[in-house]
Amino acid sequence: SMDPTMVTGRTLYNMGSSYAAMEHFADAIKCFQQALNRELDAEESQLIQTQMNRCSLLLKEQNKSANLQS
Repeated sequence: SMDPTMVTGRTLYNMGSSYAAMEHFADAIKCFQQALNRELDAEESQLIQTQMNRCSLLLKEQNKSANLQS
């Protein structure tokens, strides 16, 4: 239970990275998308875009694998 006004882009990036490390790619993407709506410099924005792209690809692979197993 965090105060939404106190959450920074860096906080959301860290949360997204944590979700990605646990292979919760959909949640990671949501965090990264929210981070982009916060004040970030160009380098941070580019890093977040890169991470979002990676998580999107990994999510597709994860979904393919899940579909093959069912």
